[in-house]
Amino acid sequence: MFIHRFCVISCRSELFTHKGHNENHKYRNLFYHPGVGKNLLFIKVETDEGIYGWGEAYVTNTKEKVVSEYLNAISPLIIGRAAYHIRHLGQTLLDDFAIRRNSVDLLCAWSAIELALWDIVGKKAGLPLHRILGGAVREKIRL
Repeated sequence: MFIHRFCVISCRSELFTHKGHNENHKYRNLFYHPGVGKNLLFIKVETDEGIYGWGEAYVTNTKEKVVSEYLNAISPLIIGRAAYHIRHLGQTLLDDFAIRRNSVDLLCAWSAIELALWDIVGKKAGLPLHRILGGAVREKIRL
C-alpha cells in the first residue's frame, strides 16, 4: 500500500451510554439528556502529523453496537490513506467495502469518519470548518 504524507494512522471509536438522569453520572456535565436515552458514539481519527479529529455517528437505541462494528471494520481500510481525500475514501468505501450496497448503519459509520476527517482538515488549515465549507449561515442564534 502506498503511504501518503499526512495520512490516517489510527481510528478508535468510543461509546458513551445514557445511564438515566443521574446526578452522579460522570458525563452529566458533558451531555444533556432530557430523561430518555440516546447513546453517543464517537470516533477519533489521528494522522501521522499528530492532528486528530472527532466525528459522531448517529445511532438509534439498540443500533450502537452495529454501527460500532462497522466503524471497526472500516477503520483498517482508511489507515495509510491521505486524510484530505475524503470524497475518494467515501467512494472507495461504497465500491470496495459495501460493493455498492449500503445501509443506514454503514452510512452512519461513514458519516462519523467523514466528520472526523473534516475536523482534521480544519485543524490543518488553521480555520474553522464553516469558513472552509463556504462561510457562516447566520451571525448569531437564539438560545
